[in-house]
Amino acid sequence: MWRITFNSDQCFRDSQSSRERKSSASGGKYCTGRSKSWDLQHVLGALNSFAGGVFLATCLLDLLPEAREAIDENEIEVEFFKDYPLAELGVIFGVVLLLITELCIERCTQKFLDRQDECATLAYDPCHCIATQNEGVDRLEPTDEIGVESTPESPLMKPLNDDDEPSNHPDKRPSISFRMLALVIALSFHSIFDGLAIGLQSNLQSLLEVFVAISVHKSVFAFSLGIRLSETRKCTDDPVYLYLFGFAAATPIGITVGILIEHLATGLPGGHIIVGILQSLATGTLMYVTFFEILPEELRFKGSLLRFLSLFFGVGIIAFLIGYFAE
Repeated sequence: MWRITFNSDQCFRDSQSSRERKSSASGGKYCTGRSKSWDLQHVLGALNSFAGGVFLATCLLDLLPEAREAIDENEIEVEFFKDYPLAELGVIFGVVLLLITELCIERCTQKFLDRQDECATLAYDPCHCIATQNEGVDRLEPTDEIGVESTPESPLMKPLNDDDEPSNHPDKRPSISFRMLALVIALSFHSIFDGLAIGLQSNLQSLLEVFVAISVHKSVFAFSLGIRLSETRKCTDDPVYLYLFGFAAATPIGITVGILIEHLATGLPGGHIIVGILQSLATGTLMYVTFFEILPEELRFKGSLLRFLSLFFGVGIIAFLIGYFAE
């Protein structure tokens, strides 16, 4: 299944393949950069794993207990919810919310790309296909008639050369553009939820912990996104700077919305319960990023000892800070 999200390893595999093509064309000029890219790949993976450890410890040791405390500050009048784990339920809803958002973007993107591939196949097909029905099952049969008049100058009718890269063909440009647009939209959604997690924090300790984790994680994502956009810009006319601006503005927008929600909710009756539920939702989104994106993607490769150590280092730092500030 095609995934919109990506990690540092996939990013550098793409950039390395591009450099290898350049190296073969220039007689090995770019060969020395491969080891440097490999080292940088491990550094980015370690940073992302460190952010995953910070996320993990912050969610379980700080954000979730704080959400429970905010909900328990007010007496819930409904008998059914007096002893109900509302904070944990909010975490589940946060995970499911982000999962549904990512799946919807993925399905819409895949349908669009499949439709483009089907249109491109029909455009290159020298025969015209008509739908016939045989024993209740629809199928396609070729005929000798050509439904659309073609000209030699039409770029759709020209065969692809084996030497040309697929990304340089005009028919591939909409596909690449839509993939990058879907990628930026998905990352921007993540950034908005991360900003909400920052804006909903009510004390300085939690704010700093979440801010550090999100800053490290988003720095790796921003670097990887920049590499992919630089590669895409060579074969498309995408508004790269607009993509970067949207990705950069998503987190401040989420922070602003989170601050406004907390400010408005605290003035309402039972506002602490609302803030606690929203904090548990934000905790769920961070746990989704931790368990569905960072840890599976970064720890499944060979030579991931540095990433394991970075993960435990991130957990240890947050555990130490929580114990230090608690005293």
